[in-house]
Amino acid sequence: MQRLASITVLLGLLLTGCNSSDSSSSSTGTGGNTQLFTVYGNQAHMRGVIDSDIVSQLNKMTKANPQVDTIVMLEVAGSKDDVENLKASLLVRSKKLKTVLPAEAMIASGGTDFFLAGVERLIDPTARIGVHSWADGSGTEGKDLPADHPEHQRYLTYYNKIGVDPNFYWYTLNAASANDIHWMSNAELAKYDVETREMTANELVKVFPVPSEFGQAATDLFDRYTWVKAPNGKLINIFAQSKVSLAQLVKARSTLEFYLTDTATVKKTLVANSMANRGASLFIFNDEQASEQAMEGSLGNSKLAESGQDLYATEIFVEGDSRYLAAPSDARDATFEEVLHLTQAQGIAPTVKSLQKQIAEQAEVAIANKVWNPDAEQLEEWRAEGDTETGNSVSHEYFAAIVEAYYGMWQGLSAGMDGYTATTRALQTVQDSDGQAIIGAFLPEYIPTTMDVDASFAGGSTFYMEYNAVLSYTAKSQYLQSVRLTGKNSSNISGNSQNNLLMGNQGNNQIDGKGGVNIYKVNGLQSEFIVGVDGEGFLLQDKVDGRNGTDKLLNIQKIEFNDSELRL
Repeated sequence: MQRLASITVLLGLLLTGCNSSDSSSSSTGTGGNTQLFTVYGNQAHMRGVIDSDIVSQLNKMTKANPQVDTIVMLEVAGSKDDVENLKASLLVRSKKLKTVLPAEAMIASGGTDFFLAGVERLIDPTARIGVHSWADGSGTEGKDLPADHPEHQRYLTYYNKIGVDPNFYWYTLNAASANDIHWMSNAELAKYDVETREMTANELVKVFPVPSEFGQAATDLFDRYTWVKAPNGKLINIFAQSKVSLAQLVKARSTLEFYLTDTATVKKTLVANSMANRGASLFIFNDEQASEQAMEGSLGNSKLAESGQDLYATEIFVEGDSRYLAAPSDARDATFEEVLHLTQAQGIAPTVKSLQKQIAEQAEVAIANKVWNPDAEQLEEWRAEGDTETGNSVSHEYFAAIVEAYYGMWQGLSAGMDGYTATTRALQTVQDSDGQAIIGAFLPEYIPTTMDVDASFAGGSTFYMEYNAVLSYTAKSQYLQSVRLTGKNSSNISGNSQNNLLMGNQGNNQIDGKGGVNIYKVNGLQSEFIVGVDGEGFLLQDKVDGRNGTDKLLNIQKIEFNDSELRL
């Protein structure tokens, strides 16, 4: 007996519709079965098809990791052995484990049965939950058997034991045949109490308490933890103190993801793996004083700090907040600089030595040519810092100066970071073309990583992604490709000439993609929306209150739903 979604149906979904950036490293166990669980702190990440050794795997994992209290299900398409799957699911309940579906997760069939065992069940709005009828080896389906047939009893008993309405079982049998799949709507999830409570803002964006494995030096100083996963399955750590807003924490993480995203010509695997192997950690402190106190105390003496980089809440400007929108000044967003320092020291310098050498040599050329003008005291201090493996600080500060200028952070001022005179791309082409070439060897022309517009961005306002001399912030926003409105204000987005990926918020938004081939992404199934022609564009209305609102779409070529896409 198996409860496994059709391979034909799910193969395309796994290749196109599910998040592959969070893939975990797997190993092969006895009998050739692939291990489902990879443990990170108090979480066990689960990916794959549930096989007949699931009870053994679950017991082995929890015995070796008694701190685990949460199973994060990423892609679990079903089970090959329903009997063992239901036994394991009851173990999940007896061990009082929480089950979580993060952003872009997909579960189906027996995977859904396993998820329901969680003593607490949390679902990101973008996750998908699939159900259908089971089938036996002869092809007989559960929905074809009479209601009093004994084969039904194992499932009905299971649902009764975990406190799920048995009517859910009959619903799954009739939702789709064994060779098809039905993705549950919000209304259906609510009807059968699949989710026990809504995710908090922290849980939605993968932010959790600091795991105890990092030691008291970390748990005493920081109250939240998130990460970026390297291709080797290890994590690059990000810690935050109490006054760091959630939006600021996400901005720092998105910036690190940007630096580690492959370009058309550059693979970042070695850089990211090096950072994770070396225990690279970004420490986001409340302010400079908090950083100094920490580094003079137990954190500064810990192994964790050996591969660390600090950043302050006072110097993280989130897209759309008041500081981001203000005219450029000496008060600046240092996120790009500090996260780049971490990336260069722990990733680029140890693994891409030719690039590190170019950066260091061009820094000296820029100083000699008076394009970059740090004072003598700074230079003396920087030359004494660093080592042969991570590079000295002159190379780090120069690389940050040219990258910040390249992405428009100093446009409108007479000089950039530490007296860097080429404050725009046009000036860089003339004054520091070799420095600009170094940027092109590692980073793309535009920023593809989704950047969130702060929830404080005013209703009725438009966030522009094309340069406009009247709006000084567009010197930076002109290089974005993907933007998401957050919060509830009915604000708008105006794209640029690139192929934009745009997302609204809970308000009623106007989204104009402008040039390029543009995608608008929403949370929910296509059946939960009404799409209609509206003048020169389209009107997209969410039938679920308080989620996506009603949005006017202009110059949008495709809408992405959680279960499908609609070409306009």
